[in-house]
Amino acid sequence: MEGQVDWDDLEAKCIEKGTKEYGLSGTDLLQFVEARLKEGREIEKRSEARQIKKEEEERRYKHEADMQQLKGKQPVEREREQPTKLPVPKFEDKQLATVAKYLDLFEGVVRQNGYREDVWPLALRTAVVGTKLEAVVETGGSYVDLKREILTTFGQSPEKAFRSLLSLLHGT
Repeated sequence: MEGQVDWDDLEAKCIEKGTKEYGLSGTDLLQFVEARLKEGREIEKRSEARQIKKEEEERRYKHEADMQQLKGKQPVEREREQPTKLPVPKFEDKQLATVAKYLDLFEGVVRQNGYREDVWPLALRTAVVGTKLEAVVETGGSYVDLKREILTTFGQSPEKAFRSLLSLLHGT
């Protein structure tokens, strides 16, 4: 059966690890192996309990959908779990020396969260409130324009800023 633990194999691996990596023998080795096997069994029990709960929820949902259809109603759409979104990192003035790194982090987070590029300037504005960048960001424009202005204003050479913009435009 898939997902089942081969306890004999696990025990052999625990013995090998205990002797080779930790230099255990005798009673110490026995206690080590027993503790690892106990942990493994507890993990397996929790996993089985989660699987049973998931199957029960699926059966309950199917039953509710079937009942809705019998009553002539459309089944209620099941809510899907939404992936957790990362908070947009706040900018602090002490990061001015590494503003390019902050912008890289910012871009990674907004991409991970699936934000469209046209909302990046708004996300950036909320992240820099109360900092020296706020005046630059308030000028508006596209994210590429804001990034260029920030990098130029806060000490990055135009060449580095240009390379950074090229990488942004080309997605590299």
